Amino acid sequence: MDWIENQAGKAYTSDAAGHRTEVAVVTPTRGEKYLRTHADGVWTNNLLALPRR
Repeated sequence: MDWIENQAGKAYTSDAAGHRTEVAVVTPTRGEKYLRTHADGVWTNNLLALPRR
């Protein structure tokens, strides 16, 4: 998050098929910051669907 916010960098994630999408930091008025992806032209919270270890 720090790199995206302070270095004006862009971060991306990709799936097994190589589809790439941008990742951004969301700063809500309440609660902690979190990451959100821009998939298929829409900002979504699809990172929540990833398996946790």
